[in-house]
Amino acid sequence: SMRPGSPANLFAYGINCCKHRGSFNCDDAGNPAARYGMVLPEPADILPPLLRDAFPGPSVEDLEAAVRLQQASFGRSIRTQSRHTYVQYVADPLRVEMAHVDTAMLTALGCSLLYLAMLTLAVSSIVLGNGTVGSFFRRLVL
Repeated sequence: SMRPGSPANLFAYGINCCKHRGSFNCDDAGNPAARYGMVLPEPADILPPLLRDAFPGPSVEDLEAAVRLQQASFGRSIRTQSRHTYVQYVADPLRVEMAHVDTAMLTALGCSLLYLAMLTLAVSSIVLGNGTVGSFFRRLVL
């Protein structure tokens, strides 16, 4: 946890947001009403180990490289031993959160439909291949 006086290394992040050095235009960063920052979660905090590579968003390595470029370009020294926090500037955090919920629900629906199709295909091949499901289960048990 942070203590009073601890440095807060906050960096705005996005994909393909930096044009030339010093120019950042992503999400609501240019909107004066954007007073909120959605913190980029650590994949380890929200995903099981097998799914961490499937995390949608910029990789930690890419973000760290951007921080090093910022340090080299503007001569700002940042403690490398402290953890960096990456934020996405937004004017309406609820809209962004609901977009994440919508994406999760669509992904779950797609996986469910894929499972249903595979199950239907498997049952159909059993029924059509052997004549009846009963003969399949008899062979399975015996």
